[in-house]
Amino acid sequence: MIRPTNLDSFKTNIKQICLNRWAEGLIDEPLSNIISDDISIIHGGELVIGPVQNYNDIEIAWKKNKEEINAIYQDETSIESLLGYELINEFIKPNIIFDKELTETNQKDRLDRVSRFQGTVLANELIVDANNRITDSVLLKLKSLQFEYSRRLGYEKATDKLREYLGAYFVVSILLFLLFSFLYIYRRSYFKEHKMLFLISIIMYAIMLTGWAVMNYQASVYFIPIVIASMLLTVLLDASVSMLVSIILILLVSLLIGNNLDFTIMQFFIVFISIYSVRRLRKRRQIITTMFLLVFSTLFVFFSVMLFKGIDFLDYNYSEIGFFALTSFLSPILSFGLVPLFESTFGITTDYSLIELLDYDQPLQKKLIEEAPGTHTHSIKVGTLSESSANAVGARSLLCRVGAYYHDIGKLKKPEYYAENQQGENKHDSITPNMSAKILKQHVSDGLVLADEYGLPSIVKDFIATHHGTKRIEYFYQKALNQASDHNDVDESKFRYSGPKPTTKETAIVMIAEAIEAQANSITDPTVEKFDAMIDQSIKNLLQDGQLDNCPLTLDDLSKIKGTIDGKHGLIPVLSGLYHSRPEYPPKKEDDKS
Repeated sequence: MIRPTNLDSFKTNIKQICLNRWAEGLIDEPLSNIISDDISIIHGGELVIGPVQNYNDIEIAWKKNKEEINAIYQDETSIESLLGYELINEFIKPNIIFDKELTETNQKDRLDRVSRFQGTVLANELIVDANNRITDSVLLKLKSLQFEYSRRLGYEKATDKLREYLGAYFVVSILLFLLFSFLYIYRRSYFKEHKMLFLISIIMYAIMLTGWAVMNYQASVYFIPIVIASMLLTVLLDASVSMLVSIILILLVSLLIGNNLDFTIMQFFIVFISIYSVRRLRKRRQIITTMFLLVFSTLFVFFSVMLFKGIDFLDYNYSEIGFFALTSFLSPILSFGLVPLFESTFGITTDYSLIELLDYDQPLQKKLIEEAPGTHTHSIKVGTLSESSANAVGARSLLCRVGAYYHDIGKLKKPEYYAENQQGENKHDSITPNMSAKILKQHVSDGLVLADEYGLPSIVKDFIATHHGTKRIEYFYQKALNQASDHNDVDESKFRYSGPKPTTKETAIVMIAEAIEAQANSITDPTVEKFDAMIDQSIKNLLQDGQLDNCPLTLDDLSKIKGTIDGKHGLIPVLSGLYHSRPEYPPKKEDDKS
């Protein structure tokens, strides 16, 4: 059953909603177009000023109409609700009309009444003199001057900040350019193995982050452990790279902490001492020595700077030197504690690891001693020759010794086929030269297999692979030529090792020492002159055969490797000691008892 509509009530409700909107004020312009906070309304000849937010525009009025009609007729789908909303929106009209012309005229009149020069200060104008009363006009000028000064000061500060950031960017770029230029020229291999560049970057970022934290928490700048970075890089890479990276770090940190010259001078000295102390590690007690040396150096350089600056020792705050000494004392412990982590992460073999490989209790060394004692003795001699030669040219002597100790481990597979292990019968007498050459060549690949099996570092495996390069096995090649009816039937490639050739000073030195030691055993009545001629001929043969083409040894280096009889380093001093002839002792005479 349809409920009848009360038309009188419906009419009253519609009229009341319209009156509500007109009473609030309905503007014919969208409120979003009115930029002022207040509006002026002329009503009955009087001017009324009120906030814009107190009035409605058409959209707001429609929204309010909907809310009120729904409050009266709660069923939004009813005929009263739908029809009432349409009627209200149809008949309601704005009762506040925007007069654009009058508004613009009033705005112009107000603007014209504003003085163009009020509060303006001319150049060199006296605003107020001493003991004069400050009037409203003077006060306005002072405020104008203050505003302009603040504006210009803010602009200058922003400009100075921009210049500061731009300058810092260029200075940092220059320092990093110097670093990477050095690495590209002298350590180009780092750009092939990006992990080395990554290692340097990590250490530099860690130090800079520590510096930022120290500055942020207002701690002592001497807590910034640049010396840790210098020792880590010296042990993991080398002293030259460490020195340059440390210099760059010191300059960067000095910029970060405000161009502190004292800090820069002290860090330069401590970093140099730390690098010098750990550049050649052989014994663990060097760590203890380094700790106390750094503390002494810290005290020395600190007081030297104080003397230079004329600071009174009694008035100085000694907490700074305490922080510096503590950092220097703990740095070696922290550095060497971090070394194994970086070694395993970046696949680096340090002197620590190399020293461990020299231990005769190492499984491969024990096997060599027990199963191929002649090869072990040969390797020890080659190690001694290599270490002395490396010292002569500034190469890594410890690495050369370790490489020499392991270069022939492949002979463990068939030790009886190598002259230094043979006693009596020579097994090569019963096989063809081709087979002999094949067996001899096999010891290189067998050595690499054993190296992988026992986990030798890749830097040591390089010596196994390159100690013969692509040399020809001359003895069996000549034997094959002598046995062949036609020399063209002998394939020379079957008598050459597979390589590769040495690519570093160290691997080249072991190749030279290995060749020299093998020939030195065959010299009868050895003399310095014979050693001299043998070394010259051996190096000449290697050069002519192209075995040293890929390594960085120079002719001057080869001369130093050869050495002299009165020198400390090189081949000749060691050969003279290893193979010098001994005088025969006279036989003991029996006492005449007759």
